Amino acid sequence: MTVEYAGGSYTEQVTVEEAQTTVLDIVIAGGMAVEPALSPATIELLNAWPNPFNASLSVSFSTATSGWVMAGLYDISGRPAATITDGFVSSGEHRYLVNAVGLTNGLYFLKVQTSAGTSTRAVQLLK
Repeated sequence: MTVEYAGGSYTEQVTVEEAQTTVLDIVIAGGMAVEPALSPATIELLNAWPNPFNASLSVSFSTATSGWVMAGLYDISGRPAATITDGFVSSGEHRYLVNAVGLTNGLYFLKVQTSAGTSTRAVQLLK
């Protein structure tokens, strides 16, 4: 998730359990990584509430088709801080409650990833 920018674009390779590979081109705009726009038909990160959060964070996302989903929190350096789910989900809306025990104050990135694309949102933990 950490992007070191020297000019140009960055390509992230995502491998799915069924040995399918999707390559996503990430465009660099003003020093920030901007992931490709996803249509609501692929994956939509619906809510991360409350934000900022304290003891727990409610996360909801929607997928148009059944398939593999990996969702997690990443710290500001891009290191995994918590896995929310990593497995097969059916199509539709999904809700998870993230317990913040063991996490330190700071900015985190909530990332929901499927074989069709990725959706990311910044969330802040204040204890």
